[in-house]
Amino acid sequence: MARLILHEFSADYIPDFGEIDLDRLRRAVAVLMEKGAQAIQVDGYEQDDAELDRLMVVRFRGENRTITIPIESLTDLDRLLAPFHAAAPPQVRHSDSSRHVEIVGLVVQVIADPDDPLGGTIGRQSR
Repeated sequence: MARLILHEFSADYIPDFGEIDLDRLRRAVAVLMEKGAQAIQVDGYEQDDAELDRLMVVRFRGENRTITIPIESLTDLDRLLAPFHAAAPPQVRHSDSSRHVEIVGLVVQVIADPDDPLGGTIGRQSR
């Protein structure tokens, strides 16, 4: 299914020392989600006319390579990081499973379905 990205909001995320601070992460994601919700309203549409996809840019500490994955949970660290561990290519994986993972960026995308009568017009609306 085709999806139309209407807006994208991102922020660098200074990695936490030690464990990932889920409260801090929730607050940072909430700021981006609020920007996305406001953008929908500025475009003249209701909140239900689009979806907000939450993504994060993740890497093993000390690595330069990153992977962008969906944020599936902001309450459970294992669920939050599971897509990263599943997506990490073998050359990035590390034999030490306790190796720290760090989040270095956050992204919220405002998405519409271009085949939906409203979604298809959102991206073409003149501003």
